[in-house]
Amino acid sequence: MSKIFKYRTQLKSLLKDHINFAKEIPLDSKELEMSIASLDQGELSVAVVGEVNRGKSTFLNALIGARVFPSRASVCTAGVTILDNGNPHAEIYFKNGKVEKIDLDGKEPEHELEKLVSRKNINVKNINMVRVWYPNEFTGNGIILVDTPGVNDPETWREEITYSYLASADAVIMLLDPMQPISESEVEFLDKKILSQSIANLIFIINRIDDVSFQDRKEAEKRIDERLSQYVPNPDIHLVASKPALQAKLTSDATSLNATGFPDFERKLLGFLEKGRGGLLLRSKVQKGLDHLESINSSLAQRMGALNSEKDIVIGKLKESQKTLGNFENRRRALEKSIKAKENKVKEDIKRIIEDREQYLNSSLKPALQNEPDINVLRNNILTFQRDTIQSFKQSVQSEFDSILEEFGVSSIILGNEIKGILNNLTSEVSNSVNAIQIHRKYRSVDTVMNDRKAGAAIGGGLGAVAGAAIASNVTATTITAAGTLATTAAFGTAGIIGIGILTGGIGLLLGLGAAALMDEKSNQQRSHRSYIDSSEMVNNQRALLAVDRFLNNLHSAGRRMSKIINQTAIGEIVEPVNLKLKQQKTVIDQIQTDLSKTTEDQASTREFLTRMIDSSKLLQIRYNSIMEEIS
Repeated sequence: MSKIFKYRTQLKSLLKDHINFAKEIPLDSKELEMSIASLDQGELSVAVVGEVNRGKSTFLNALIGARVFPSRASVCTAGVTILDNGNPHAEIYFKNGKVEKIDLDGKEPEHELEKLVSRKNINVKNINMVRVWYPNEFTGNGIILVDTPGVNDPETWREEITYSYLASADAVIMLLDPMQPISESEVEFLDKKILSQSIANLIFIINRIDDVSFQDRKEAEKRIDERLSQYVPNPDIHLVASKPALQAKLTSDATSLNATGFPDFERKLLGFLEKGRGGLLLRSKVQKGLDHLESINSSLAQRMGALNSEKDIVIGKLKESQKTLGNFENRRRALEKSIKAKENKVKEDIKRIIEDREQYLNSSLKPALQNEPDINVLRNNILTFQRDTIQSFKQSVQSEFDSILEEFGVSSIILGNEIKGILNNLTSEVSNSVNAIQIHRKYRSVDTVMNDRKAGAAIGGGLGAVAGAAIASNVTATTITAAGTLATTAAFGTAGIIGIGILTGGIGLLLGLGAAALMDEKSNQQRSHRSYIDSSEMVNNQRALLAVDRFLNNLHSAGRRMSKIINQTAIGEIVEPVNLKLKQQKTVIDQIQTDLSKTTEDQASTREFLTRMIDSSKLLQIRYNSIMEEIS
């Protein structure tokens, strides 16, 4: 069992115990329920790229130990195939927005999917994406596998979709052939597309190593290493035999499996994910649990302190606290209003970035391409402009969100701490009780909390999904809930559908989802225009330049929608924690008032209950600290 799977399993069990504990108090535990829900889904994306006929499908099947991915030799799908862990079924997403569900239980998924997405199906070109759930240990680690079109795919727009997913992938695996030199299309893909985004996450697989004699394998690895080193310093290369590895897993032949190179590679990959965003995701969830437990501790301490104090004094303090909460509510509203007021500035800033690209297009690129005789030069220059523009757009979005978080995040933390401490001066008993419970809790600075919030926003899947959906389709009503999830009345485009609940990465997913949307075919047949630049349109200079103009017009529209999304997400990260603390303190005040209204005998019973809860809280805290220490 990998560490990442072990910690996810332990944390899920702990969160369930925590929720049951919170119900006894009672205290709202929706945050914890969200964390459990996210642990049930794949959160780390591993994209597999390579030329057609590099053995990607066999490699992917070997990873999961099952025949799920049909051979690309017979497949002509329009987009990606995504695999998650779960009960056997699939969803086919068509270009007209239709979704077809297929039950794979008791069936051979490879054959069932091949019937649908092979060239034998006359409607195959109407398919945008296939999402598959199948029980397997590898994606059970919280990983999603993304099988992309070939890097030498004759359909340029499919190649661009492949590229668009790489920036948000936690790991990019590129398959190479030991019998052939690295091709020009692989070099171009590596040099111009992967390295600009994914060099830190890039792993090379020399596949089908069983086709090479033992004495020639070192030479093949050396030759490929020397070629890759021209572009990647110290390339991470693994030699594997996918076909024998798949057979060994299907027959549970551990000895044969060890000889394929797969176990060593899988350990390396899982370790890589653990040290990267996998660890960050887990730490974020553990910290949410600790923060929620702190609220419970404070509630218990305040109730116990109130019972041990003079009743009239406590009643007076409660009235004073209720009045203070009203003032805090006003400050919360003012904070939200200030963030909302930033929307126009964000809109203008993003607009300015797009206008800068537009100016470069009109003053430099267009004049140079106006009479360009070579259609390939024309195409490459325009597609490069498109990619660079989307990258600038994505960086602008990230910068705008970070700017709002930095401007208002500290105020949110200070206000939250003031609300949290509203009853801590009730009596000396309360203060002593709080200190007694929290003695083992490490102090978290404002900077630490800010970093956690930024990380939380960056790893939440909600915004990334919304970003892709907003760009892919004409969103009529899009909002982000307090949970960071998507609510919309619009029909989603392909990239939006792909994003929701599948890939994570928050704002960073804008390139992966937004670019796919901008470059993908019509996400809805009812739409009268496309957002991406299709190389098939570039039959002459005039039509090519019209295509790039249309692309920028659609990007302007996407920018206006993104300003709302950024603003709503910032409110979720900055204002919602304050809302939660206000709600918690109102609950505690109500609980204390109920406690004080009880008879002396009932109050004694309440003290016993609170003492038992304090002891249970300490045990939960020990478990959280243990997981956090191991992850760190």
